[in-house]
Amino acid sequence: MILLELNEFNPDLLRQYADRLDLKHIKRMLGLKHTSIRTDDKEERYGLDPWVQWVSIHTGQCSEQHGIKHLGDIDQLPKKTLQLWDALYTKFGARFSVWGAMNASYLTLDGCDNFFPDPWTFTVNPHPSSLNSLMAFPRFYAKNYLNLKQTASLTNLFKTAIFFLRHKNLPLIPKIFGESANAIFQIGLNTNTLFCLFDSLSTELFIRKAKNSDFKVLFLNSIAHLQHHYWNNEKHNQNIMFCLKNLNSILGNIFRNFPNEPLIITNAFRQVQSYDNHEFLYRQKNPEDFLKKLGIKFSNTEQLMTNDSHIFFDSIKDMNAAQKTLNSISISQEKVFHIESDEQNLKLFMQFKLWNDFPSGALLHTKNSCYSFYEHFEKVVQRTGTHIPCGDVFSQGVELPQAMLNHELSNYIVNHYQKRNDHSYPPSV
Repeated sequence: MILLELNEFNPDLLRQYADRLDLKHIKRMLGLKHTSIRTDDKEERYGLDPWVQWVSIHTGQCSEQHGIKHLGDIDQLPKKTLQLWDALYTKFGARFSVWGAMNASYLTLDGCDNFFPDPWTFTVNPHPSSLNSLMAFPRFYAKNYLNLKQTASLTNLFKTAIFFLRHKNLPLIPKIFGESANAIFQIGLNTNTLFCLFDSLSTELFIRKAKNSDFKVLFLNSIAHLQHHYWNNEKHNQNIMFCLKNLNSILGNIFRNFPNEPLIITNAFRQVQSYDNHEFLYRQKNPEDFLKKLGIKFSNTEQLMTNDSHIFFDSIKDMNAAQKTLNSISISQEKVFHIESDEQNLKLFMQFKLWNDFPSGALLHTKNSCYSFYEHFEKVVQRTGTHIPCGDVFSQGVELPQAMLNHELSNYIVNHYQKRNDHSYPPSV
């Protein structure tokens, strides 16, 4: 079985452009059996987020049960809570390949053919170890794209290049250059084309490496990024067309290479267009420099996907002092950060919580000082898509109901393997 995770896609957007551009593979996807899904989480940043909802799907538990609230916190999942691939191997001996799954990990190497985590899950390394070099630049770029220091950028880029220079990966090089040249020619290199190119490359590698696995998971994020950043048809029509043509090609690749396998395609939940809400996304340029400027003592930071990060400390005293300082910061008389403390792991979760359009001279105020806001933060985008608690599953070759909670999908996948549990798999270990 293949579980294709197309993060947050809106079927109406896909249908609109599939009809306009005659994208036959997207049309084929939208013609599969449809199941409506939903989550009881209602508020974005407080549960209605991909790093929470994908954990729900992977564990078969709602967010209140699994308790994972932030990207990078999957290591805090109780060991007795099996994620889907671990459960399938434990119960049926089904070997698995998981490529790009968000906020995901694995318990054992015994049944794992491949595991390539999302770039922001800093506690999980790829398997086999040969994939570490492939991960080097995506993980560095995802965290530091507003602060790309030359030496570190080149070092990580070189590590990733080594992966493609290995003999078995050499055939991918012409494809990478060809697709990159096409992207530059059509609309130039921007975050949209980079996400599309990464998804296309991930699909190629997934097909090569996961072919013989019993359970296959592929996570793709370009559609979610497009909808958040470019879903304003008048202004970004070329970006939308490029991204959806790329998705059409990806789906065609999947259909051709796995023609007879049961297939589930889901978004976990949808986005809807929200450009008129005038919400602006801000991201720290360099979290370490910002914390040092504030005089905060810390041991490490891990910047996450959007406007948030984890901060680690050597002592409770330092952590409490940092929390007090960060809670005191305001802009235009509004508190800036949402802060959560984790005393057990000596960690703070920090998230910039405002959506306002701040003027160029905006200042951050503490009790004793003020700082230039745009010296430390960048206005990334006026958001064009926002989360809603309903979603979709398109499937073939697997029995699913017409509607369900999104975390219940896991149980139906397990049931599918239960029904096929004859002599197809080796005995459970």
